[in-house]
Amino acid sequence: MRFFSFDRAYQTYSSSCIVQSLFATKLAQQMRQKFGLKLGSVGELGCGGGELYKKMIEQDMVYQNYMGCDISEKMLKCFEYNQGDAKVVCKDFDEFLMETERFDLICSASSLQWSKDLEKTLQNISQKCQNIALSFLTSSTFVSLHQFLGTHSPLCNVLEATKYLEKYFVGELVVSYVSLDFANTLEILNHLRKSGVLGGGVLGYKQSKRLL
Repeated sequence: MRFFSFDRAYQTYSSSCIVQSLFATKLAQQMRQKFGLKLGSVGELGCGGGELYKKMIEQDMVYQNYMGCDISEKMLKCFEYNQGDAKVVCKDFDEFLMETERFDLICSASSLQWSKDLEKTLQNISQKCQNIALSFLTSSTFVSLHQFLGTHSPLCNVLEATKYLEKYFVGELVVSYVSLDFANTLEILNHLRKSGVLGGGVLGYKQSKRLL
């Protein structure tokens, strides 16, 4: 079981999720290119405060119906871009997939890395739709930080992720890298806290103290 601090960071997440926002923008652009402006029924896994949903609307995409899920109830309360016909529920990825009907498209941005069993979640997705648009982080995340502290990422690596995706889907896979630079260690800790990942296996109390 992994523990997160998204509930504690829900008020600062939107202003601190620099990389997540970038990936959401890139994913929305790919969705428009691959699937056009009319998406049909859309299911989003780990919708949070509506970052990807916002990018979809900005790209002029429309849907027949939209349903998103997130395990953090407080993050869902920040879902600001609800147009009235969008629905969000507080559920785990797999629970959500088991309880909903099929979708025309399932999407997810920077969330699936927190699945308790990524392969199982991808298998469940494959049983619910033919079209997917997924982006998630791998063990390369915070790699320089892990090297400095002598810790290991709890996330799967690129090879594992590729194997799972190719097992259940046929499509295009893009690997992207983004570098964040900080002036000092305090800025790093503040970024981790405000983006909600400090409790997700990235840093514990002893590691945070050592970093300072």
